Amino acid sequence: MTAVAGKDVLIVWDFDHSLVDDNSDTWVVQALRPELLPEFKRLRVEEGLGWTEIMGRQMEALWKLGVKQEDIDRCMTALALQPRMVETVQLIQSSGATQASPPMILSDANTHFIEAITAHHGIRGAFASVITNGSEYAPDGRLLVTPHHPAHAPHACALCPPNLCKGGVLDTIKGPYQRIIYVGDGGGDFCPATRMSAGDLVLARHAEDRAYGLWHKLMKCEPGQVAAEARTWATGEDLYRIFAAELGMTQLDPV
Repeated sequence: MTAVAGKDVLIVWDFDHSLVDDNSDTWVVQALRPELLPEFKRLRVEEGLGWTEIMGRQMEALWKLGVKQEDIDRCMTALALQPRMVETVQLIQSSGATQASPPMILSDANTHFIEAITAHHGIRGAFASVITNGSEYAPDGRLLVTPHHPAHAPHACALCPPNLCKGGVLDTIKGPYQRIIYVGDGGGDFCPATRMSAGDLVLARHAEDRAYGLWHKLMKCEPGQVAAEARTWATGEDLYRIFAAELGMTQLDPV
């Protein structure tokens, strides 16, 4: 599809396993105190906690074991982006004068992890905003993680976890745009896909050796549930080429 001119393209980017090539939440625990990894399952199964509550408990456990902010920040800088991801973001940024507004990050991670990682790779300024779960360091050094949708203001979407309905967020930001391009991988990205229109584009991660939730749900959904076009990607190189074509950037950098 030919790109829409006039900064009328909204690009929304998931974070974990999309912009970065891992799950930042489990990454920090694996890197700093791997003995806490079984707690992810225990807290979910035995205590029935949601993911954001689990991360709050895991951050408290790290703090009790002596992990400091500098340890977490150092860990975040070691989380890799796939080759060409930075170039892809820069390509989108360079098209902004005529076609796309600065992209947004819409993620179930948290503000501190995303800010630390994007700043480390020199791309924080390429994103107009980051919409995610809250996080801040308490005076005693603990990283406190809070849900985007607080318990007193539930979103009531059956497709999404209590802490964040990405589709509801997308509804609030998509108004002035003629076209949306959404990059994602997991099941939590399916809800926003259902809120998109014909002419929009969902870029769903897919690989032969790994099942990603978004593509699986797109393949299993009811006819007409998702009106947008869906395409797959596996690597940063794939995304670079897709965005170059979609935004009319005819000169590709050498691979």
